[in-house]
This record gives sequence, structure tokens and C-alpha cells, in this order.
Amino acid sequence: MSEAAATLVEFGPEQVTLGTDLFRVLTTGEVPRLVELLNASGEGGPQAADGHVAIKVNGGAVSPGAGTGSLLGVTSNGNTALHLVASRGHAELTAFVCDSAPSLVATRNKGLDTPLHLHCAARAGSKGVVACLLSKMRTAVGGPDEAAALRARNCLGATALLEAVRLSRAGVVDLLMAEAPELASVTTEDGVSPLYLAAEVWSDEMVRLLLRPSPDGTPSPASFAGRDGQTALHSAATISKDKKPTDFSQKKIEANEEEASNNEDNMTKTGTIASVLIATVAFTAAFTVPGGFIADDHPSAGTSILAKRFAFRAFVVSDTMAFVSSILATCFLIYGGAREIPRNHRSWYNSLASGLVPVAAQFMIAAFAFAFHLVLGHANRGLIVFVYAVCLATVLFCFPGIWVPLHLGLAKAVWRRAGWRGLANVHERPSSLVQLFWCFATSFLFENLGRPLFVVLISVTFIVAIALNIALPSY
Repeated sequence: MSEAAATLVEFGPEQVTLGTDLFRVLTTGEVPRLVELLNASGEGGPQAADGHVAIKVNGGAVSPGAGTGSLLGVTSNGNTALHLVASRGHAELTAFVCDSAPSLVATRNKGLDTPLHLHCAARAGSKGVVACLLSKMRTAVGGPDEAAALRARNCLGATALLEAVRLSRAGVVDLLMAEAPELASVTTEDGVSPLYLAAEVWSDEMVRLLLRPSPDGTPSPASFAGRDGQTALHSAATISKDKKPTDFSQKKIEANEEEASNNEDNMTKTGTIASVLIATVAFTAAFTVPGGFIADDHPSAGTSILAKRFAFRAFVVSDTMAFVSSILATCFLIYGGAREIPRNHRSWYNSLASGLVPVAAQFMIAAFAFAFHLVLGHANRGLIVFVYAVCLATVLFCFPGIWVPLHLGLAKAVWRRAGWRGLANVHERPSSLVQLFWCFATSFLFENLGRPLFVVLISVTFIVAIALNIALPSY
């Protein structure tokens, strides 16, 4: 803290200053070091120096004790030693300074903060310092001067309680309301009470502390007064004019929306990993076909040796469907994870992707089975049947959404209520093919029969492949 030139402040019969070493000790809170400095100063008293503020002590002030002359110095802002320790929350040092120099309890700085330095302690939020100052005030001041010191205002017209409310120092407000509840009735020059200020800053905790009755049941003396003739209730009503009973529901809705958005993000990440993995496997399988290729010195060089086999053709179709479905799902998931796109559009993209990823996985399983069929040949029919059976079981039981019987009850209800139009989502004549496609894509039939149809197709293909392997081994 930079200090201005020496300035006289009426304080007592002799001029004293606040030295640099003492200032450093007071701000750091080192009690042993402070004792050393005070013992070293003795009774001679400090001398005024450049960069410090000299003060004159009125005869009416309490005389300082032995070896405490240097504690009576001030800074350029008029802060005394007690101001410094109180504003920094040094409770132990505050008690020591009050005992060593009782006259400081009744001293203000240039900002008129405050007898007993409650303003400094209130701003710092130090409940321990405030409790210490209240105790020392009753000892050093007492009588009518005690009430005047408690009610003292600073240059802004604020009491210690008002400063604590303004800065939301709940601990200090709690202590002041317990030890000096009459402060709640003191207003500023503009007529602002602590309760009005608490309502103005929308602090529920401050309002509860100010209105809390005393332990013996005495109602709080808090004033409701505010500026321009208003009351604390006016302030609360004005600030909360945009708040409605549904605000709590709105907060819950916003929390649910945020949770849903996080769930969508997690699903997008998981789905993207799965779709990219399927696309990679399908793409690799397309160029490592089973059976190898025809040599360059033969007709149809470079083509697959097993190209005319039924299982090979089924393998190509399955691998293609797996690759295309996974690529489409990846694209939709990318769009679904883009924050720039409206959320309803992102949900639609994620819904499409969630339907395509299982389809891609089913066709990848089918391609795996057909590839094994080609590798094993007609000499290992038992293994071929085993591979097809396991793959078919995987397709049937790992994707529970394909089980149509689970939705027959709902389908019957839709049929009875809206007929085939309800099942197909065509309640009125479509204006275009795009609208017709969109209606069918979002219909009950497509959502509940589309995926099972793919499973039926894969199952029938498995059965045909097994039958051909038995009846026509070379086909």
C-alpha cells in the first residue's frame, strides 16, 4: 500500500506514526513479531517520517499503555493498526491490539469506518474479529457511547450490518443479529434498511437471518424501509416480477433437457465407434474375399474364383449392406452430434443412426457366416451348419427390437382405432412422394416391421445356403 505525505488528523496530545515494519507485521498477523517491535519502541514513541501519516491525539482519548505508542500511527487512508488487523481477519491480533491500545477502539479512518472497526471486519467476513470487537467495545466504551458506536455509519451511510448484508457475509450477519439486533432497524441516509438491501440483492439467506426472532421469542426489530418510500416487499416483488411459480418446474425441465442432451452425446460417441468399426471391417472384407482371385494368365483374370457360388453372392450382398448402413449411420451420428444443428433435427439424425447400426451389425454377421461357408467347402457340412446356427441365434437374440409379437397388442389397438392408415401413418393424401416416404418412414409398420424383415431375409438366405450345400455342393 502506497502512503501519501504526512497528514494531520485530530487524535491526541502527541504525534505518532505507523512504521513500515509495524505495517508489515500487522498485515501478516505475526503476534510474536509485533510484541518484539512494541517492546523495542519503549516509551519514547515513534517519530514522524516521510511517507507516513502523523496524528494528534485528543486529551479525551484513553491513554495508551506502556510501549504501545507506535500502535497509534495511521496510514494515508487514516487506517489505524486496528483497522489493518480487523480488515484482514486476524482475530488474535485484534484482541492483542485492543488490549494494548484501547483508544483505537473509538477511532475512524478517512472513510469513517467505524468505531470498533466493525465495518472492516464485516467487509472481510471475519466472525471472530467482529465478536472480539463487540466484546472490547463494551469494555472500552460502554454506556450510551456503546449504542452510538454500534449505530455509526461510514461515509456511504452504511452500518456494519448493512455492509455485511451487502457483501453476503452470513456469519457476520448472524452474529450481529444475535449480539446487536437493533442494528437491523438502522437505515442509511437514503432510508435503505438492511432488510430492503437483502431483498434487493435477492438473498434468501440474508432475509431469513434478519427476520429471525431472538431465542426468547422476541420478534426481529428489522426495518422494512427502503428508498423512495418503498419497502422490502416492494423490492422483492419488483425483482421477482419475471419469476413465476413455474420457475422451479422450468429449472427441473432445463436440468432434464441437459441430462437428455448429455445422454444423446454419450449415445453418439458409442454409436460412432460401433459404426466406424463395422465400416472398417466390411471395407476390409471386400478386398480379402474368400477363395482368392483368378491368376492373370487365365480368362477373367482378377475375378474371384468362387464368384459363381451362391454363398459368395450372398457374402457380397451382406458385406455391401453392412458397409452402406454403417457409413450412413456414421454420417447421421456426425450431424446428430453437431451443436449448431437444432436439437429436434439432431434427435432425428440420432434416431435414424440408432436404427441403421443394428442393421449393419446383422449384415456383418451374415457376411461372416457366408465367408466361413466358402472357406469350409462342402466337405465340412457339420461345421457349416454350426456356423449358420450360431450366427442366426446371434441375430435373433442380440437384437430384441426385432421381435414383432411383443408389439402385436399395440398394433391391434392402432388397427382398431385408425385402420391401415394408422399403421402406415397416412391419415390424409400425401402431397408428394417425399411426404409419402416420410410418413411411411415414421409409421408403426416401418418402425416395428422393417428390422424383422431384414432378419427374416437373412434367416431365409442361411437356410437356402445350407440346402444348396447339401443338394448341389458345387453351386
